[in-house]
Amino acid sequence: MTIPKRFGFAAPRLRVNLLFQKQVVVNNVGFTYTNVRFTPTNAYDVDPTLGSTSMAGYSEYANLYRFYRVHSSKILVEFVNQESFGLMAFVSPFNVDPGANNSAASNIALSNPRTKQLTLGPATGSSIGRITRSMTTSMIGGVNSQSIFDNYSAGVGSGPGNNWYWVVGMFSPSALVNGVFASVRIEIDVEFFEYASIQS
Repeated sequence: MTIPKRFGFAAPRLRVNLLFQKQVVVNNVGFTYTNVRFTPTNAYDVDPTLGSTSMAGYSEYANLYRFYRVHSSKILVEFVNQESFGLMAFVSPFNVDPGANNSAASNIALSNPRTKQLTLGPATGSSIGRITRSMTTSMIGGVNSQSIFDNYSAGVGSGPGNNWYWVVGMFSPSALVNGVFASVRIEIDVEFFEYASIQS
């Protein structure tokens, strides 16, 4: 891509795809439900359980621009059940932070028409599966980007005031012991805007 000369050193607004990946054991020992969540709209810190988990390329774009807004996200989760019994895994988009290991969140997810779920067999057989899901900020938040700073926008050193979340969880017929291994891959379509410094 060639940046037109009239733009200077970079485009005034730049839309790119960034990637976040994490491997995690989803478990809530002694309970029959468990979940983790991720915040795709907070491109600065996608994983609420860690600090400043920026994606590859994010810091570089943050040096060029002052603000960002996430337009959409796609998630791929590959599951491996580590329990001796079968259970149900799900992935669901939420517009409120459900926290981790929240029984109410798991129940809500099952009633959400945007949830995808699958049954995993015990560790001794048919224990693997995958779920993919896509969501846009305009679909879940009801807010189309008008190329203005809104509550889904943020400075590159922080997260927006309003977010939506990917919830990854399980329901089990028995108390969890070993949990489920999950490889989580989240693609994020993010737009950066406003130069960090004015240069000509």
